[in-house]
Amino acid sequence: MTPADPAGQAEGEGPSLRESSVGGHNIQIGSAGNISIQLSRHAGRPLLADPRRWLFGLGSAIVIVAAVLLWRSDFGKDMTGSPPLHARTSSRINVGDRLALPDKVASGSDQALLLRNPDDMELLGLLQRHKGARVGTMNVVIIIQGLRDSGIRLIDVRPRVIASGRSFTGTCIQVPAQGEVDEYQIKVDLDVQRPEGHPSRYLPKSIDLASGERVTIEFTVTAEDKSYEWDIEVVYDYGGRLRRAYFRGPDNEPFRITGPATRYEITYHAPTALPNGYRETQQDPVCQDR
Repeated sequence: MTPADPAGQAEGEGPSLRESSVGGHNIQIGSAGNISIQLSRHAGRPLLADPRRWLFGLGSAIVIVAAVLLWRSDFGKDMTGSPPLHARTSSRINVGDRLALPDKVASGSDQALLLRNPDDMELLGLLQRHKGARVGTMNVVIIIQGLRDSGIRLIDVRPRVIASGRSFTGTCIQVPAQGEVDEYQIKVDLDVQRPEGHPSRYLPKSIDLASGERVTIEFTVTAEDKSYEWDIEVVYDYGGRLRRAYFRGPDNEPFRITGPATRYEITYHAPTALPNGYRETQQDPVCQDR
């Protein structure tokens, strides 16, 4: 008996071939011993061999780099609302300073704080809680930093009165401490509000600030007649346009100063020997320096 022929294969025909694909190449494999291999050239091409893919990648990289440069440029900072300058203020307690509160501190935790000889930070906290003020004179330091590559020109730095009223008569505190002197000094009498000889300018000269540069200015502000809330106005030229910025204390509260009162309801004198606390007295209602 003759064995059956394989299905689909006529007698006398050569070996059949099957097509397969390996690694993107076409391979023809015969069913018998003869094997022929044909490799096609349509396999995946490298990036550089496809101009469209290469141009797309290059274009995307250019767009990303341009966006970063634009964002970091002065124009990009202006468009995002980033301020052209930054400032930080501080106000230390100096030797011979006196503090005045609008209310009387004769009991409670704040009196206990005074009687145990608080440090400068605790006294500043006491001032903030009672919205107290320095008496007669105070020093405020402002450090201004330019934030534009094209530069910032400071035209003037001056105080701006927000509110005024009668001098504080509640509590007077005499405080011994230490202060410092900085590079630029501006002395202002808020009762007058204009420095002598300079009707509209307090800064002795214009100051050019490159990106990242800083300047330190110290205000010495005095008042005799009233109490004042005030902040610092910075007038500067950026891009050929005159602009203004306003800065307050680190707690975003305005600075406060008051003229001396003729009498106080209560007075605390500085300790004569550490660690004694402040001494309450009714015998010195005018709170004179000692």
